[in-house]
Amino acid sequence: MLVTPAPSGTQALQGTPGEYALRLEGISKSFGEIRANDDVTLRVRRGAIHGVVGENGAGKTTLMRIAYGFYR
Repeated sequence: MLVTPAPSGTQALQGTPGEYALRLEGISKSFGEIRANDDVTLRVRRGAIHGVVGENGAGKTTLMRIAYGFYR
């Protein structure tokens, strides 16, 4: 699992095109028998706007909590 957050402050706005503000690779998370995320990859380029859409219980909140560092 690789989680790469963007640096804070003005450094987050610098860099070359093609760099990511957020990069998640191979994310998997289970709660007992329930698999919330299975080998998810998410790459958000700097300056881009993205939305995470899915049905209830699809793992959206779990993915964001992993990105924020609440889960490992």
